[in-house]
Amino acid sequence: LGIKLENVTLQMLGRAKKVMIDKENTTIVNGAGKKADIDARVGQIKAQIEETTSDYDREKLQERLAKLAGGVAVIKVG
Repeated sequence: LGIKLENVTLQMLGRAKKVMIDKENTTIVNGAGKKADIDARVGQIKAQIEETTSDYDREKLQERLAKLAGGVAVIKVG
């Protein structure tokens, strides 16, 4: 979403039953996100897929969309 970590507020954060973090990945298990927020993000990703001219970006966005729509998401911070 392009938000700097220093600008994130508690209201922007969700809840999860379990979070596993290592050097390469962050895995969130049983996230408690609002369906409307998830649907909005799915819409944003679909729009980005339509707008991009990069095959690499399109592939990565499609992977992200599939994981998010399927209840799995990869979030990279940093």
